[in-house]
Amino acid sequence: MSLNVTFFKNIGAVQKGLPDSELVADAAEQLVETSVNHLSEIINKTDPEFASRTLIDESSIRRTDILHIEFTYTTVDTEEHNLVFPLFDGLETHVDEVIKHKEQKISLQPIKKGLSGLNTVEVGRRPIAYLPKNLDTHNDEVSPQQREYILPESRVILCKDCGGKGYFRCRSCNGLHEWTCPTCNGQTTVDCKTCDGKGDVKCPKCKGKKEIECRECKGYGKISCTKCHGTGEALCPECNGKPVKKCSKCRGKGLILNHQTGETQVCDLCDGTGERICRHCQGKGTIGKCSRCHGKGEIICTTCLGKKTVLCPECEGEGKVTCHRCKGNGYYECRNCKGNGTIVCDKCSGEPTHYGMSKCLECAQTGHLADISYLDFNVKVHHKVLNFVNESSKPLLDKVCGAVVSRPEVEVYRNVNGKETGNTSDYTKRIVGSVEKHFKISRTDSPFVIKENINYQIISSVEFTCKHIITGKEAKVHIYDVNRNPIVEIKDDLRDASPDKIHNPIKVIGDISSKLLKTKRYKDRTDQMKEVKLFIRLIRSDNNITEKEKEFLLKLGGIDSLSYPEQAEVLELLHCKSMTKMTKNDVTFNDDKLNKTIITRLKELAKIDGIGHPDVESFINQVAALQNSKK
Repeated sequence: MSLNVTFFKNIGAVQKGLPDSELVADAAEQLVETSVNHLSEIINKTDPEFASRTLIDESSIRRTDILHIEFTYTTVDTEEHNLVFPLFDGLETHVDEVIKHKEQKISLQPIKKGLSGLNTVEVGRRPIAYLPKNLDTHNDEVSPQQREYILPESRVILCKDCGGKGYFRCRSCNGLHEWTCPTCNGQTTVDCKTCDGKGDVKCPKCKGKKEIECRECKGYGKISCTKCHGTGEALCPECNGKPVKKCSKCRGKGLILNHQTGETQVCDLCDGTGERICRHCQGKGTIGKCSRCHGKGEIICTTCLGKKTVLCPECEGEGKVTCHRCKGNGYYECRNCKGNGTIVCDKCSGEPTHYGMSKCLECAQTGHLADISYLDFNVKVHHKVLNFVNESSKPLLDKVCGAVVSRPEVEVYRNVNGKETGNTSDYTKRIVGSVEKHFKISRTDSPFVIKENINYQIISSVEFTCKHIITGKEAKVHIYDVNRNPIVEIKDDLRDASPDKIHNPIKVIGDISSKLLKTKRYKDRTDQMKEVKLFIRLIRSDNNITEKEKEFLLKLGGIDSLSYPEQAEVLELLHCKSMTKMTKNDVTFNDDKLNKTIITRLKELAKIDGIGHPDVESFINQVAALQNSKK
């Protein structure tokens, strides 16, 4: 959750004696402004080698403050219940005890346990906005399990349905229980209405006529002659009704081959027509009237013999069939009484003591109902964790949460049984108010907050850039929990800094170092190399490279004009664990002017950090002694 940056500032004076004094004091300590010197000290303790090589870029420092909150609160909500149940055996004593404790608290667990799994219980409930003043406590803490508060309207009542008897006259049979069947009048059977008690019914196929229309002639009495197919004429037996045939000699072509002359000629059998007419019928196809139908084309139906009807196959000519409902008996078993002649009520009892009476389901035959109204108090403990940040940075948040210090929560509010306490600082009140708003909880509305405990701490993180004091190469550094238990994370440790990555921005500075670093033309590259090496020896002579000395080396002009082997030699001199012994050659320059001014320049460099050190003075004296020596 995001919060305005001003939330992390202006804590104000810490009031002693308050429950949250330690939390506020710790928060104030964590909000102290971060200085470059403090960051440098942290890095030096964590990684001295990295610290000796680099200079913090003050303009790149970015700070993030996270307010970590652990919040535990207790709520109570009230429900009004109405419990109505039969007064079962074994519950009378518990119910009597509850009735005696009207407007008091008592546990209903024995009753609830006795009613478990029963369907004869009626429960009504509704939430009410009520903050109880009589919560059960143990060792000054609100008990999670609360006894119920019995309301004055609780009572034992007589069952209205049975009048306290447990049974009532059956409403289905009006107390008769058993009576004569009105359908069969006790005869066990009834006459078949389908056949009117006759046992048979009119044939559904012939409608009682005993005969049906002949299917063969369809009621006509005659059918088409099967010999002449209804034509009335007899077919020629020679051509079978087809008087014209293809000529067998020329095969229908009308021409034949003369084997003597080899030429074709007109067929002499068909006279070139290719066809021959049946001689028996003279091309008619028939030879007179049909001998079966005598030229009429139809004959008498062989199925009905001309009667047009046949006997009904369903009733075999009787005109009636057996009744399917009564199977020919003319009666069947009474369905209402199932052949018993009497009807027995299934809703009431047949026992002599309760004949014609139904069991009362309302009171489960007990005759009485317990009607208990009570208030139920639900106490819940909630634990929440929140992180308020002054800028969006989820990855950073995950890292910082690992730096949380575990400590007990502080009670900041309590309102139990009308006794309200909670004296805290304004700063803590603001935090608690923000948490309450976030979780939408209230001290004045249901569910009521009756207790609040909190533990909060501010965890500051700093991100910045460090530059190598010779190469200028940059490394990103994160310090988590910077003001309590710093955790340093260096993305590039610069231990592999090589001469080809050198980048030395030349800036104009106003202090004494600007005089030493003015860009000049060396008469000899050897003199330049010797002077740079003497500067490094001087800075390392007291085993403590200060920030100003690092800044001097970072802004050293002209070093990028050195060759790669010379630059590598400078880096080795800066990072080596022990310095080699100086010789006269190391302090002797080809330029006489440098020979005369080098001691003065070294003394000016020694004044940069403003701290005098015997080892630095000893180094300068050693250089002077080597210059004056004969070898």
